[in-house]
Amino acid sequence: MAKNMDKDNDDLLEALESIKDLLEKGENKLTAARESLARAKPSRPKPRFPVSDEPVVPVLDDVVAPASEDDAEMVFDDGIPELIPEPDVAASAVPPPPPPGYSTDEVLAMIDTLHDTLAKELHDSLINAVVHIEADLKASLDEPIRRLREQLERDRKD
Repeated sequence: MAKNMDKDNDDLLEALESIKDLLEKGENKLTAARESLARAKPSRPKPRFPVSDEPVVPVLDDVVAPASEDDAEMVFDDGIPELIPEPDVAASAVPPPPPPGYSTDEVLAMIDTLHDTLAKELHDSLINAVVHIEADLKASLDEPIRRLREQLERDRKD
């Protein structure tokens, strides 16, 4: 009888240690998931200029209409001052113009929408991962708890 009692106590102790280990693992996973969620929403300042480092250069065909034979000949006037070369757009602090067909506000709105969509998808996937981790932990705890209950019920009957 004493040997059975010692064996039952050892089984109970083993089940409790197993539950403790599972709870520690679960807590570690939940902590890591919470940290990932916290990092998923960093407060980033919105860029003032387009992200690309290269200036957008329009295609010549979009700017200049092709010449036709009906066009008048160009008259050169000696009174026209010489053109000053334009400064390098990449070297100046002025951002390049947005792509043809879109205003700067439209491009910024598209970037904001993309950023919000990506942040939401990341948040949803992290929440989904946390839910799955929690479900796995609960499932892994069910068996040791069931064995512990059975052991306690057997001990109560004895």
